[in-house]
Amino acid sequence: MFGSLFGTKKLKTLDIEPSNLDDNTVYLCKVHDYRGKPISSQELVEITGKELKILSNIHGIKKGMIKYSNELLYNVVEEVVIEEKGDS
Repeated sequence: MFGSLFGTKKLKTLDIEPSNLDDNTVYLCKVHDYRGKPISSQELVEITGKELKILSNIHGIKKGMIKYSNELLYNVVEEVVIEEKGDS
């Protein structure tokens, strides 16, 4: 009912809903302040899709970024590709 009224909450950079993140995939996130400005001193944060889903359910989404706390937002920018080493 309200989904069509308020629109869907998609992630800004990946353009997908948090519920579509893969639980076992690691994602890189840029840290932003509560106004949406990047915090330049922070490195990219690695976090799993399952953890991002939990955060989005508990804290919600603001400006297309997942709220980590009242002061910080995570902008999910990309998936981490982990190459499996073959048995040698």
